[in-house]
Amino acid sequence: MKNQLDFKTPFSCMVLNVNFINSFASAYVHMEGIGDKVARKCGNVKHGLCGACKTFQWFAAMTGESFTRRRYGAAPTEMQKQIGNYGDCLCCTDDTADYLFGFAGYAYKKITDPGAFKAAVIASIDSGRPVLAETKTHVHLITGYNGNRLICPDYKYAQKPPKKSPKYSDIKTLFVIGEKCAPRYKPIDGLRRSKQMIECNISEKVWDRYIEEIQDKIMFPQNANWNKESKPEEQKKVLEELKDAAWCAWGVWNFLCAFEDWMPNNITAKNPVLEGVADTSREQFSLIMEKIWGLCCESMDLGHFINYLSREKRIQWHNAPCPWFWLGKMLVMMVERYKELDVEVLELIKQAIAILEEGTK
Repeated sequence: MKNQLDFKTPFSCMVLNVNFINSFASAYVHMEGIGDKVARKCGNVKHGLCGACKTFQWFAAMTGESFTRRRYGAAPTEMQKQIGNYGDCLCCTDDTADYLFGFAGYAYKKITDPGAFKAAVIASIDSGRPVLAETKTHVHLITGYNGNRLICPDYKYAQKPPKKSPKYSDIKTLFVIGEKCAPRYKPIDGLRRSKQMIECNISEKVWDRYIEEIQDKIMFPQNANWNKESKPEEQKKVLEELKDAAWCAWGVWNFLCAFEDWMPNNITAKNPVLEGVADTSREQFSLIMEKIWGLCCESMDLGHFINYLSREKRIQWHNAPCPWFWLGKMLVMMVERYKELDVEVLELIKQAIAILEEGTK
């Protein structure tokens, strides 16, 4: 017994793995028949279009995932635990799944009983719907079956795609897509989740540990006694941690791309987010998004500079203290700016939420 969907939707290259949001975005594009109407040029593709990138960026922005900040040592914040954007969690928490299905306007069923997996897959594929399957390493998209063998699509353009289809025994959880329904969440809820994520980052002081480590291991590695031998391995660790944090902060790119249609030059376009909002408020909203764009671009520029400074080939691992002191001082200034940017973006998002709340009264 065999059945396979005609699934040709690519996967987004805007994330480092095939996680829940990535697979959900591709499933949504397929279910909605969106195709190239949301396609955009993909930075990782020399030829052609990555049709799921725009949709992935929209869903990533709406979950609040775009404003994830990485703690020193990678211990997750409370919001990271809620969303599942850390380690091998693959954004596959109950919170993220329920929110995305509710936002997209689809019913769903979560199945954890291995004895029910096969029947659920067959029923879903036979009804024309793909299935999301969580394993230890990926959230696979099941698009067919052949006896006991599961069939997955070509994970075209995805970074670090699965090398083969999972077995039923590999699956931890199935998410079966149901009928279309009225969405339970709106874009304003996505902005609220972004606000919640940034507030969490600030309250948990995610950047402070980086400053402490830079000062202790790079600026003053010998507690101001420069006659002692430095410890390059500790300095390298701090720089690696900082590079990972800068890379994580680059997630704001998904937020910017999701909201680029609301910039001042696009305010006349029909936009469901601004439905019912007065023209003057639309202009205010678009100007706020333009300011957020500028601040987030500054954040990404900091990431570029940190990555440039931290490359080992540009650093001579020797005991001379002065270069390390000034490198550390520069890095502390950049981390302090990250902290300031989080506060500034948070205030602007609050203003954007207030405009939408006022417009929907």
